[in-house]
Amino acid sequence: MEFGLEFFPDVSPQQKSGAQYFNEALHLVSLCDKLNYTNIRIVEHYFHPYGRYSPNPIVFLTAASQRTQKARLITGAVLPVFNNPLKLAGEIGMLDAISNGRLEVGFARAFLPHEFTRFGIDLNESRARFLEGMEQVRCLLEAENVTMEGQFHHFNNVTSLPRPTQSPRPPFWIACLATPESFVSTGEKGYGVST
Repeated sequence: MEFGLEFFPDVSPQQKSGAQYFNEALHLVSLCDKLNYTNIRIVEHYFHPYGRYSPNPIVFLTAASQRTQKARLITGAVLPVFNNPLKLAGEIGMLDAISNGRLEVGFARAFLPHEFTRFGIDLNESRARFLEGMEQVRCLLEAENVTMEGQFHHFNNVTSLPRPTQSPRPPFWIACLATPESFVSTGEKGYGVST
């Protein structure tokens, strides 16, 4: 059996400052190697006590990578709907390099209406943005000189840098919850299922 740490910052500034929360979280991370914890995971959410202190899992996991030499680092999960795939692919490659190839990338669709409202994105575009963004990130990590013409993002002859340390890229996980089709599609693509 393996054990890990999952951070889901469900606090408000009145309960705990961001500095205090992350100082405590990173202290726990520093104990991972000693306690043989195998992974560290954190979510992406915005604007609300439900995950509000974690708008960018990659930033936290970069700090965590410097406090453990063995634990895998897992985004649980990044939200393509709120991220440009060019930026996200570059950040993934950078964290994979900084961590010496210990990154695993979880993706999710996003589902909180208040996040979509504040970003000015139609909630009905969630699935299409998720599928397109994830595929574009995958292509940018696996190949060079990538050209893609999507509904939401398009780019021509792009090589994302730094290139991933893991080949062909870090392992992918997909958050599956509501429909059997999500589980089937994730398995058919060879990605891990996060439920």
